[in-house]
Amino acid sequence: PGPRPSGPVAARGSIAVDVTADAPRPSSPSAPQPGSLVVTGGWDKQLATAIQGTFRPEGTNHNMPVYRRVDSPSPVVLYYWDDRDGEEQRGWWFGTAVGGEDVWAHNAQAFTGKAPAVTGWKVMHSGAWDRGLQVRLVEEPGQDGAKPGGSELSRAPLAAP
Repeated sequence: PGPRPSGPVAARGSIAVDVTADAPRPSSPSAPQPGSLVVTGGWDKQLATAIQGTFRPEGTNHNMPVYRRVDSPSPVVLYYWDDRDGEEQRGWWFGTAVGGEDVWAHNAQAFTGKAPAVTGWKVMHSGAWDRGLQVRLVEEPGQDGAKPGGSELSRAPLAAP
């Protein structure tokens, strides 16, 4: 086995989501708040079960926001890892903890701002690209996508109340 490598590393085997976790299940708001991410789609049903939902910003890692899923009984985070541990580690990761070994999807696409790209996610347990998986940043109503804080492609309008 050897030492644990630093940075996120794909777990071997299939995705496991602990539905008996002791973490309290946060209530889901009727509409995602501005600044949240909404994860939808995906052809890989195991991955979709683990990561689809609403994520809210909660702290930072490598000078980028860390997002935590609010509608899951198990810990699910989306975070950025820079290239300090090698170029292959750079990008956005879905996993159970920041920098943890249990990761489900990775996106190494270049981006602007503080949100990941909408598409371009690689499923770690299969090595396949999931072209249906989408990550969208929820904006304040009336924003036109020209303001800093994410790429135009990573934004979604806030749902009407």
